[in-house]
Amino acid sequence: MHVFLTFIFQFLLVVMTFGELITNCSYYYIILENTGLPIIFGRFICATILHLSLIDEVNHGLGMMKYSCNHAYKFKNYWMAYLCGFLQAFACLGVEIANIGVLCSANDTIDIVFNFIALAVIADFDNYVFGSMKAEGLRELIDEEFTSKHIVVAHTTS
Repeated sequence: MHVFLTFIFQFLLVVMTFGELITNCSYYYIILENTGLPIIFGRFICATILHLSLIDEVNHGLGMMKYSCNHAYKFKNYWMAYLCGFLQAFACLGVEIANIGVLCSANDTIDIVFNFIALAVIADFDNYVFGSMKAEGLRELIDEEFTSKHIVVAHTTS
């Protein structure tokens, strides 16, 4: 349930961001106008940093999808594990595309940095939800300490 709520919140914020970019006419002129080198460099830095921070999460989601397909016998419903990995990878890719759109529509350095920080927070929603699950019984099952001891990943040829 936490996975789906987190995805819905992330996805709604990304969709609302795209909706604002599409419906607000002032962003069209900012995207198409010539900007100075400092703004272009600021856009590049923020886009690169968010991309590098999301690579591991997308890779983890793809790994969950691959593991659930290769080891379907270990799951009661392997498609739920696959769906969790898919939602994680899809949410991260959506945040990254929204980041590019928002950075291209910002016309000064402060807007670039503030928008980057806002999207970085949206990208980390899943980490905040996991961190808030202190009293949940299932938290121990997905904690790194438990999984590294009890879930052995068998490497296959795929």
